[in-house]
Amino acid sequence: MTLHVEVLDKSVDREERRTLWSSFGNLNTMTKLMVGFAIVGAIMAVVGFIGVQNMGKVNDGLDNVYNVQLKPLMTLTRVRGMVYQMHTQTITAVLTQSQADREAALAKIGNLNKEVDETRQAFAKTIKAEQVQKAYDEFVKVYDDYRGYRDNAVFKPLLSGDQKEALANLKGEAAGKFTASVDAINNLVDVKMKIAQAKYDEADSTYRDSRTQLTGMVIGGVVLGLFFGWLIARFISCGLCRVMGSASRLAAGDHGARVELATTDEIGRLGKSFNSMAEQIQANIAERERTMQEMARLTTAMENAGVNIMIADAQDQVI
Repeated sequence: MTLHVEVLDKSVDREERRTLWSSFGNLNTMTKLMVGFAIVGAIMAVVGFIGVQNMGKVNDGLDNVYNVQLKPLMTLTRVRGMVYQMHTQTITAVLTQSQADREAALAKIGNLNKEVDETRQAFAKTIKAEQVQKAYDEFVKVYDDYRGYRDNAVFKPLLSGDQKEALANLKGEAAGKFTASVDAINNLVDVKMKIAQAKYDEADSTYRDSRTQLTGMVIGGVVLGLFFGWLIARFISCGLCRVMGSASRLAAGDHGARVELATTDEIGRLGKSFNSMAEQIQANIAERERTMQEMARLTTAMENAGVNIMIADAQDQVI
């Protein structure tokens, strides 16, 4: 029972395909061409739409790499550079014996403190990833701890004239806190670098996928266009070949030559017109033969009239 149903379904599918094929074949040639062009145009439109969409994704990825990853990374490198400069100026302020140089170094440190605060706040506004936020919070915590210890344990003794204590604290715990703050900002930079690399790889992957996809669709569109061109040419050429073949047979004396075309397009109508013409020619030739036969009988009758002999058939027709 199941096998019978499957066979029936396949038969129905074949019948539907045959009906669809016949319907397409019955379309006018212009309509066939327009259908083919419309399908190819639709494919090209889809290719263009997907291309624009994918290029938008690539652009968004590159925009993210530059504005969300690269520019904040540049900001971080500035912060790191300023932290190193502050440490250098701190060492200068502690080691110098010139009061003017010490004051100049402390003034530079004050300006660098403001720049670091402003720059890191600007960076904080660009944070979107949770892991970046965690790394940034860790850096702020460690750096503020280092700066607070430096101000209290190094600068206060230095400003009160105790250069030895300031130097000892600078070489001791302050050095460890400075190293920790540098490690924290380096870790923050690494986190941003990894995210930036991931975004770049994603954009590059989107570009490669888009290129492959568009290439495949363009090739598919060309193949489909060629297929429809061949299909339409086949509909036209097959019908014309049949008409030409029948015309050759008719010209060779085969008055029964006919064209068998099931379509109702221009070629099908041409075949019907040819068949009508062939039937008319055949009828005319048959009529001419009958006329010639009749004339031959009349000629024979007239020739026999001189001796008063007439020849007739069983139906009393003069032969």
